[in-house]
Amino acid sequence: MLDEERTDKFMTMLQYSGKEMLIYPGYIMKELDTTSDIVYKMLRFLKDEGLVKEKYEVKCRMCNTYQDAIYESIEEIPRDLECIHCSNKIDKDEEYLVIYKIY
Repeated sequence: MLDEERTDKFMTMLQYSGKEMLIYPGYIMKELDTTSDIVYKMLRFLKDEGLVKEKYEVKCRMCNTYQDAIYESIEEIPRDLECIHCSNKIDKDEEYLVIYKIY
């Protein structure tokens, strides 16, 4: 998956994140200079081991801002969601980001 240096860096990131912290796959990709495929494989492994859980965050495409809520499931995201910043109607089926929470 990752070379030793990047694996060590990833493990250090997790150690200093602490419980209940959110992990953003895009941030990990940038920090480790790697692909989304590798990052998501690592996060799925951690999920399967019970170390992280998937969460969902909504981002408005119009003004490029995240909304204030973190959702436990896609089904939990309201259908009639409106951006808290620009009032744009948000399509819950297209405008969410999978993030992970450390447990």
